[in-house]
Amino acid sequence: MSLLSFNRLPEAEKRRRCIDLVPVGLVDHVLSLGLCPTVIAGGDPRSYEDEAERIRTFAQEPAALRLIGLPNRGELQLRVPAARFKGDYALGIDLADVGGGQIELAFIVINDLASPRFDIDRHNGMPTLLGTASRNIEAEVAAMRAGLGPCQVRRGLRLLGELVPGLERFARALGYVSLQLRPLTYHVALSYERCGFGYLDGHRRMLQIDREFARGGALARALDGSTPFRRPEQAHTARGRSWAIHDGILEALDGKDWLELQMFKVFGREEGIRTAPGLIDARPARTE
Repeated sequence: MSLLSFNRLPEAEKRRRCIDLVPVGLVDHVLSLGLCPTVIAGGDPRSYEDEAERIRTFAQEPAALRLIGLPNRGELQLRVPAARFKGDYALGIDLADVGGGQIELAFIVINDLASPRFDIDRHNGMPTLLGTASRNIEAEVAAMRAGLGPCQVRRGLRLLGELVPGLERFARALGYVSLQLRPLTYHVALSYERCGFGYLDGHRRMLQIDREFARGGALARALDGSTPFRRPEQAHTARGRSWAIHDGILEALDGKDWLELQMFKVFGREEGIRTAPGLIDARPARTE
């Protein structure tokens, strides 16, 4: 089976198969905010000790989970809850069949909907594409001071380490053998490393970045306080480095301010790559 075949299944069957894509912590988060009262009315899924049953009960409710996939397209979108809450979803996943037994994670967001929102995605009424096309500097500074990384509008739920194994189970059940993705930011790439991913493109760049943020390196020297995102202490944390890279500090290396990475995971295998093992917040598993 493929995503194309999946999209042709009956709705109830698709929802049953998608429980692997929804961490139980996400179910509890959405229900705790009262976003799916009809689920509670029919029996609170949190009362089930079996986690799979909790998620299955949740996923059958249309207001809890929305699947978007055309019968003639090898693409699938999942949103939880089904409608935005204060402008955002708790979980958003976009998947695409890229051929050769490979599936692409084209988009993912995991939001703590109870946390403050930082409008880095809009500036003067126009979208910024999460700060990649234009920037709302004031909102970015506030987000950074609150402990968020670039491209985050809210704090995460620290569920990536639970979501990746579920995504692997879902994809393997459809016959896929590997997963590809393009992380937008440095600190997220490090999180995927700790979930077993390797690099199709960008491994040397990541190693170079780690070397040059070390004492005396070109990137460490460029942390000169010239902007709020270039403070010397940022060399020592993944998010600190990530903000500096978002601010264009890579120009100090070779004149190119972008970070282009492509990562992969062969299902059932851990690549064991660590491009920045000494960073204090480059940790595995439970992350945004």
